[in-house]
Amino acid sequence: MENRLRSLPEWMKGYIASFIDCEGHIGIVKDNNREHHWIPRIGFCNTFKEAIERLVNILGMGSLVEEKIEHPKSHFGKKPIYRWSAQGVLDVWMIIDALEPYFLIKKRQVKLLKEY
Repeated sequence: MENRLRSLPEWMKGYIASFIDCEGHIGIVKDNNREHHWIPRIGFCNTFKEAIERLVNILGMGSLVEEKIEHPKSHFGKKPIYRWSAQGVLDVWMIIDALEPYFLIKKRQVKLLKEY
């Protein structure tokens, strides 16, 4: 399968990687349906819906969830949080393959994920 993310402009790959570096996560999660099975996952969240939707459209994979978290004693939690994630070897590998040179903060997580 061809990785269409590799053909994105260099500036866009850098932008997506920096968004994941600052607002996202890269790792593995336990598969609740299978014992002793772990799934690679990459994702990010933000309260600015337009930014998240644009990134989701560019990536063309994963799922987007809107979440409202209430914190009664704080001003935080008044806006919805938009969470995007992709999981599974194929989707995560396509993202890592295209964006790896552009990660600055999450280089260690990328390295560990590739070793997994």
